[in-house]
Amino acid sequence: MQCSREKERMISACSALQGQSMEAARRRRFIARILMRFTASVLG
Repeated sequence: MQCSREKERMISACSALQGQSMEAARRRRFIARILMRFTASVLG
C-alpha cells in the first residue's frame, strides 16, 4: 500500500515537472519569435 502511494506521488510530481518544462519551452519559443520579428523590423 505504502509503495503504491509513493509511486503515485512520484508519477504526479514527474507529470507536473513535465508540464512546467513544456510551458517553459513554449514561452521560450514565443520570446524567440518576438525577438526575431523585432530584429527583422530594426534591420529592415
